[in-house]
Amino acid sequence: RPRKPVKPGSLKISILEARNLPVKKKGDNNLNPYCLLGPVDENNHHIPSKLEKTEVKRHTTRPQWNATYNFPITPEFKGIELEIWHEDKKALFLGNVQFPPEILLDGRDLTTWFSLGKRPIDPPKLIVKGDIFVSLKYVSDEMRQQIDPEGWAAEQAAKAQAQAQAQAQGGPGPGPVGGAGAGAPPTNAIKKAEKRLEQIDELLCSVRVAKKEAAQGLYNYILVSTSYSETQSLDAGFLKNSIEKGAIDAVAEGLSSATEDQTEFKCFINAYLGRLGEYDQETLNMLLDKGVVKLSLEVVVSLKKCPPPDQLRCAFTIFNIAHQPEVKLLCMNLNVITSIFNLLKDGSGSPEISACCCKALNQILYGATETTVPSKKEVAKAVIDSGGLTEALAVCTAFSDNEDVIEQWFPLIDSCIEAAPNVDSVGTGNIPQFLTVIEKHRFVIQVTGASILARLAENDELARHIVEAGGTQLLIKILGTESNLSKYEQKSREACLKCLNRCALFPQGLDQMRQLHLPKVVDAAMRGYGPQFIIQIQGILLIKAMAKDEGLRQQLLDVNVCSLLNYSAAKHTVTRLQKVVKELKETYPGF
Repeated sequence: RPRKPVKPGSLKISILEARNLPVKKKGDNNLNPYCLLGPVDENNHHIPSKLEKTEVKRHTTRPQWNATYNFPITPEFKGIELEIWHEDKKALFLGNVQFPPEILLDGRDLTTWFSLGKRPIDPPKLIVKGDIFVSLKYVSDEMRQQIDPEGWAAEQAAKAQAQAQAQAQGGPGPGPVGGAGAGAPPTNAIKKAEKRLEQIDELLCSVRVAKKEAAQGLYNYILVSTSYSETQSLDAGFLKNSIEKGAIDAVAEGLSSATEDQTEFKCFINAYLGRLGEYDQETLNMLLDKGVVKLSLEVVVSLKKCPPPDQLRCAFTIFNIAHQPEVKLLCMNLNVITSIFNLLKDGSGSPEISACCCKALNQILYGATETTVPSKKEVAKAVIDSGGLTEALAVCTAFSDNEDVIEQWFPLIDSCIEAAPNVDSVGTGNIPQFLTVIEKHRFVIQVTGASILARLAENDELARHIVEAGGTQLLIKILGTESNLSKYEQKSREACLKCLNRCALFPQGLDQMRQLHLPKVVDAAMRGYGPQFIIQIQGILLIKAMAKDEGLRQQLLDVNVCSLLNYSAAKHTVTRLQKVVKELKETYPGF
């Protein structure tokens, strides 16, 4: 789709942690990583005056920065680039991630692991590996006006006044009114935040005896709804002061003494606990040691029917604390994943609840590996055994026009099938609707959709239904899409070629390939990615599969498939392609 201009606003980026960074020797942790982050110009170069740098984390391959930066967004925005470096006598580049304008979704969070990549200037021999966990939230000025009209009006008035004073003194002023960035917060906002600090003792006393109003008061005080640094600082101060005054013991007593029918109290406390656990690692450890996290998760498990706001609060609680391995293990032991799907069913009419439940599930899954406890495979299996794949496909179908919901669920489905490849629970009736959902959305989402289709197509029955529902045409369309997002384009080609190989098992699939001149598309895809071994191999296998059809054989000749040998950089790929060409010549005389 043509790129839409980015609306003026602000982008908050939180750099949380990185993992699997490269080391010279196995077991060597002598790495001192830090991040550089900032907007880029039209040539994809950092703008030096806007560059930010995190602190250096010493001797670790899994650094945790938990640093947050705000960038004003204008219609001229070209993107943000994040680089990881190793501090030494000579700085060493470890990898980067680019965030183009296309990934900005107004008012929505994007929190996930991003794979590190190379820059165009890097030598081919440079080894880059690892991932970085980043959270992005973009809010346009237009949306801020809708969410907080009074605060917005006060901010604009303060900016206009500051600008007028600066101009009267002969200065340029703080910038045009209406732009994001600096500006004094309204006085009433600061006063309101300061008042919170005075009421901590009173609230905590009432929480100990399970008073709903006190729990709601705590919850209301940790809602950060403005972008002013002053009030954010006071909100953090409220959390810090409440911890020092015994908040953890208070909520533990409150949850233990609450009766079965005090659902609202429990859900408000859960939301507050989520923010406490998010505050810092030490606080989360205290919550775990005193058994408060277990009490909180038991609240989620015990919920049968509750209003949508309570469902949202509980889902966000899990999202805020489940990055810790001990919390993931508790979630597995208490069967929290099934409870999340129960919340999802109860709130099936709400896209907000669907997206929020998915964020909670993603948080349990991400960070888990083959060696962690629980392992990624165990978490994925729990999702699948809970009917997660069928439920997820149903949610995507129900909210097919809601990009936020789709963007949350697609990566979860993909990760679960990858970690625990069991697709027997996916009903074939979901396939046509799923293809419709994929086709509706932009290229970045289509790439993940193609990856899911490739995994589903490993099952013969599902592969046949993908073909019958028109999946071949959609995959060819995605394969032929050109994009400036090189990482996504590479993943797209790999997934599409792999799935098309499965579609070629069926005569109907070969017919569709012939009608859409697939050899020409495959030829272009393989030439564009000569050095990519996996893409080359999948392309070669597809050439062999297409050669079974006489019409496709002629199309392969028309694009001179043998000339692909000149574009295959990898020795193994050249050998494989030579072998396939020889087999084709022997099997089909005159080929």
